[in-house]
Amino acid sequence: MNKTSIFLGIILLFVLLAGGVYFFVLRDTSVAPTNNPSFNPDGTPVTIPRDDTNDFVVDTTPEKEKTILTQIHSAPVAGASVKSTEIEITVGSTTETVVEQTVTYVDKQTGHVFLYNSEENTAERISNTTFPGIQSVYWFTNPNNVAFRYIDGDGEIETYLGEISDGSITGSYLSLGIPAIQTFENSILSITTTERGSEGFVANPDGRDEKKVFETNLLNITIPAFSDSFVAVLTKPVSSLSGALYYYENGSQKRILGGRQGLTALPNKTGALVLFAESVNQKFSAGVFDREEGNIRSLPLELLPEKCVWATEETFYCMVPEIIPPANYPESWYQGYISFTDSLWRINTSTGTARAIAFFDEKGPFDGVELSIDENEEYLTFINRRDGSLWGFDL
Repeated sequence: MNKTSIFLGIILLFVLLAGGVYFFVLRDTSVAPTNNPSFNPDGTPVTIPRDDTNDFVVDTTPEKEKTILTQIHSAPVAGASVKSTEIEITVGSTTETVVEQTVTYVDKQTGHVFLYNSEENTAERISNTTFPGIQSVYWFTNPNNVAFRYIDGDGEIETYLGEISDGSITGSYLSLGIPAIQTFENSILSITTTERGSEGFVANPDGRDEKKVFETNLLNITIPAFSDSFVAVLTKPVSSLSGALYYYENGSQKRILGGRQGLTALPNKTGALVLFAESVNQKFSAGVFDREEGNIRSLPLELLPEKCVWATEETFYCMVPEIIPPANYPESWYQGYISFTDSLWRINTSTGTARAIAFFDEKGPFDGVELSIDENEEYLTFINRRDGSLWGFDL
């Protein structure tokens, strides 16, 4: 046995011993997995009526008697976007306008772009330009524009702004190492790190006509949402640290939420309502902040904003975990140490209702992320974080 083999053997033994010490000695086994308040220990749902302690009525009767769930793409997908499109159909002498739901999505391994028709259950490749190892995709109102994020061979973050045309993508790169981006309609916001903190710039989908919209002394930030009137800036969610959500409006900074461990948030399109979650006793709790009223309504479901999508200014859909193992949230889930088994819910903040849409007993399990919904609330997609596959649900 040569010296190299002996050295590698020692390293392997050390790793195994360290893992054993953590699992049997250091790991906290005093905290048992908890059920989401709307689920019994056996996984069956519980109906919660409205009373003085509950801001929401919980209805666990699935809205759909039959789950219409389709696997759109079995290989890992980097992102997807659902659109409703009006088309004219002529039968004989009669022409009528119908609405179709189409899904544009990106294969994670190749970067190829596909267009899926939910009515026909068919997908066609609309771009064969290869971008290996796409990590995330951002969409614009114009479905032919897209932003890719991936790690290059030198470990740098690349951001590519492209336009799909004639079976390929052409475009240009933004600067290397941009820590975060976000899109809104036909604008893109990118973050630049400076000696004093961070700056945000808004540009067209091709990266031109750039203008600075805010600057801050904060580092390690994300942009959960922005619009023409505000930019939402969230500090990096860590269970052991107190997080904050800021809005930048008309050149001023305003703290919207703060003093909450592991804070993660998702504002609606106008910024008037904020869905948020915080780390509490090795699990998480969620609520909705109403900026106009200045109050917080606790949600009867324990959920994470990263597993949700706003459908309207008052309604959002979420993939909700049925059982929550004790862990440091949200980072244990971010890092893949924890996977959930979800069901699909709709929460209406105006009527104060949380309604179960579907329990995926026959298919799954699903740990749903990257939700997208069309403007008519007829079709929803999500990526199963367990294997990266893309699924569509007929609402």
